[in-house]
Amino acid sequence: MGVVYRALDPKIDRVIALKVLRQDRVTESEVVKRFQREAKAAGRLSQPNIVAVYDIGQDHGTVYIAMELAEGKGLDRIMEKGPLPLEQAIDITCQTAVALDYAHRQGVVHRDIKPGNIIITPDGKIKITDFGIARMVDAPRSEQTQIGSILGTPSYMSPEQACGERADGRSDLFSLGIILYEMITGEKPFQGSDFFSVIQAISNAEPPPLSTYKSDVSEELQVIISKALNKDPDARFQGGTDLSDALLNCSIGIASELPTVLNLKTVVSGVKHKRLLSPLIIIAATVTIVIIVAFWWFTHTSVVDMGKLYIHTNPVGSAVTIDGVSYGHTPLIFSLKAGTYDVILTKTGYYPSEVEVKIETAKTVPLELNMVCKDVP
Repeated sequence: MGVVYRALDPKIDRVIALKVLRQDRVTESEVVKRFQREAKAAGRLSQPNIVAVYDIGQDHGTVYIAMELAEGKGLDRIMEKGPLPLEQAIDITCQTAVALDYAHRQGVVHRDIKPGNIIITPDGKIKITDFGIARMVDAPRSEQTQIGSILGTPSYMSPEQACGERADGRSDLFSLGIILYEMITGEKPFQGSDFFSVIQAISNAEPPPLSTYKSDVSEELQVIISKALNKDPDARFQGGTDLSDALLNCSIGIASELPTVLNLKTVVSGVKHKRLLSPLIIIAATVTIVIIVAFWWFTHTSVVDMGKLYIHTNPVGSAVTIDGVSYGHTPLIFSLKAGTYDVILTKTGYYPSEVEVKIETAKTVPLELNMVCKDVP
């Protein structure tokens, strides 16, 4: 529907992404309305993992949206190389889930969550883009897509979308569950030879268990996938943070990478057969194994001992300071070591708020506050 260009906004000297409606579609009123609806939907969102919209306009017959330029690769291109490491797949899913949770709280349902609409930046952050068929829950009926129309990408639709029923935030989470399944296995959970067979599979078939493609996946992760892909929206995760928390608390088998004592036995056994057994060799072998174990412990505990803090304020844009260090403005989600922290939230025109937060290992702690406005003289 649109073409995206890298552009420069000369007024503020900022590089942006300029999405322009194709000239052959400008005369189609419904297409123009949908294009404008994308800008309205994304424009009301302010979250680090969602591409920001700066402006929408029309100039000399050209309809455009000026938005944040998200540097990186589409998740679809990354997945072309095959399954992703479990840790990476879970991290991408958690970031996306929290961002969708925020959008849903603002009354915006994306309705086309797919790998091509998730950008991975060079530092591993995700950016959700393309709200072209989003539905705003509180929009006038004339601006909402009517029930009975099927919109979205077939392979990543929810059953309610496939049936042309009204979709809410739980539909986006179903689509995210499909992406998680594909990132882990390298295969889509619902397959078919054409549009209708894919829709039929989404509506009626159960996906093959993860173990069909990957034998070392924990049962906990299988349970989470099954819940995310439940046909009944009421039986799924009801919010993005629920899915994120479940994944962060899930055991994915990292401990299996820990070197075992058998490695040391193998080294010593080999030395005996060569009649080179000596105290110096045994000491050297032991030191080597100790270094390997110490390296594993250091690299993995840095992940295991971390938790996440999700901060959202009403209104958004409150400055966040944690133990005297500035972290930016709400909404935010980031990792912290397990422990207790003093969080101070400030915003011009509002009273500051100070909260003590306890971060636990592998959990996401939500902190949501309504800032209290100062009395205007």
